[in-house]
Amino acid sequence: MADQRRERAQRPPAAGFTFLEVIIAMAVLAVCLVPALEALRGGLGLLGIQEGMSMDDYALLAKSEAVLAESFTALDNAAAAAGGPTTPTSYSDLFTTADGRQLTRNVYLWPMDGDNADLDADLFTGTDAGILYVKVALANTPLYHESIAVRQ
Repeated sequence: MADQRRERAQRPPAAGFTFLEVIIAMAVLAVCLVPALEALRGGLGLLGIQEGMSMDDYALLAKSEAVLAESFTALDNAAAAAGGPTTPTSYSDLFTTADGRQLTRNVYLWPMDGDNADLDADLFTGTDAGILYVKVALANTPLYHESIAVRQ
């Protein structure tokens, strides 16, 4: 018996965790993991919304590029036919996305006051020859692209 006690006393302590330490660590992890996963769930839910908005933005950008590729004379004539900066022009169209949604891309064209010579800070009064304001907007959303077209 005395030999067994001496043997135990001479043995180094066992490495590792006790059962109680493991249980406490798992409980702390479980308590912390639930709120962390809840916080991530909200962000993951926005992924689908962001994907749709990105697709819409690319559709606007494509239309904007197509309009800006037109001749200045054609754009100027479409602006005159529209009659105002808030009236969609004939370049507006209905577009179907890859996921089947139909979007209305409105194109607004109007001569622009580039130098603000009349000092009223309004882009659409005192217009300068050879500059057109170009706006492509997605109907019923806040998404749009603005640019200018210049006679070359």
